[in-house]
Amino acid sequence: RRKRLARMPAAKRRKQLQTDWKQLLGDIQPRQDARVHSRKSETTSNNSVLIERIALQTEPGIVVPMIVLSPKADQKPSSRVVVAVSQSGKEKFLRERSREIAELIDGGATVCLPDVRGAGRSRGSRGELGSSSYYALFFETPLLGYRLRDFRAVLKYLRTRKDLAPRGFTLWGDSFASPNSANTDFQVPKRVSGRPTFSEPLGGLLVMLAALFEDDVTAVYAHGSLSGYLDAVTSPYVYIPHDVVVPGVLTKGDLADLTAALAPCPIRLDSVVDGLNRRLALDVTRSIYQPAISAYRSSTATIVLTADRSNVARWLLNAADQ
Repeated sequence: RRKRLARMPAAKRRKQLQTDWKQLLGDIQPRQDARVHSRKSETTSNNSVLIERIALQTEPGIVVPMIVLSPKADQKPSSRVVVAVSQSGKEKFLRERSREIAELIDGGATVCLPDVRGAGRSRGSRGELGSSSYYALFFETPLLGYRLRDFRAVLKYLRTRKDLAPRGFTLWGDSFASPNSANTDFQVPKRVSGRPTFSEPLGGLLVMLAALFEDDVTAVYAHGSLSGYLDAVTSPYVYIPHDVVVPGVLTKGDLADLTAALAPCPIRLDSVVDGLNRRLALDVTRSIYQPAISAYRSSTATIVLTADRSNVARWLLNAADQ
């Protein structure tokens, strides 16, 4: 199947992957035009940044909380819009990536941080989230599919704002889970202290899937993303959350094939982890993502694989200008 995908023209390959992932994820189309349920605005002490806290109703019973940060001095509609998402949520994103976010705003970008369902404060305990993920499968839409629907609804809402005029969206998916070391012992019972850390690949998965289905995504950046679902089944131990599991995914391909279908959208993947949440060496990452590297060779854009987060804000700003 991978060889057949590689022989397809880029547009046809993307169309095929869209069809495949729709079958895997279920109903991922936003249900309605999102409605602002509540909005609170304030400015920073130096009056340089406008902060909006918005509760966005994306469908009946579902509210996505989000923060929108905009440069206050620039009264023109912002053409640079970065949408950033992670499993840990917007508050931790602001704490852990404050420097990069400040650089983006100084560079004239508007930064939006939404919490899709089951992320951030709405995450609950691992048991609660696991139950939600388990029961979602009964409705033939994995929790990842519902979250993608939320994320696409946020993009749809941002397109309607008069203070924004994006040439396209730059998407940023991040993970704040510490990777396990190469010599970690994974034979550890549940509910004991000192267990190995689970990965948090949701951010990377959402931005890549959104880029597959949305035509106005101009660049994708992901940190700490999963190398592939095949990596999660090569060991008797699994350290990816149940809520990112997609039944049947390997019958359609893997994340390297999904990434290949994003060409010519610029993409950068930093600090990729395997199914045991161990950071992969660059040569291993390149080997896994060879289908994507090959697809980008015939593209005008580039795929960048790195082991660190250096110059992230600069890369995002440059990508937003392309």
